[in-house]
Amino acid sequence: MVTDLVLGANDEVIGVETYFGVAFRCKALILTTGTFLEDGFGLAPSLWPLGELVNLPQKD
Repeated sequence: MVTDLVLGANDEVIGVETYFGVAFRCKALILTTGTFLEDGFGLAPSLWPLGELVNLPQKD
């Protein structure tokens, strides 16, 4: 779960910080809300199933 945005020198978003304190840098960021239906977390080239916090994603 993202808890904070990492900002650059000109207040542009350059990453996110997670609940666990891990920071991910990015060139672009898409923020969405969702229902976790067959959702996933992608960190190229891997993709992991994702649900709310520690839950698995809902399947229909």
